[in-house]
Amino acid sequence: MQAAWLRQMTGGSFPLQEKLALLWHNHFATSSVKVTRCLYRPPPS
Repeated sequence: MQAAWLRQMTGGSFPLQEKLALLWHNHFATSSVKVTRCLYRPPPS
């Protein structure tokens, strides 16, 4: 699985976007426990 993901990142149609997504994927991640005010709330299912 990891090899397929690496091939997609380096040999796909958008290698720069894939590398940027990898770079930033954890930068904006946060725990839902830390979020005290939500600007967008999806409609109830």
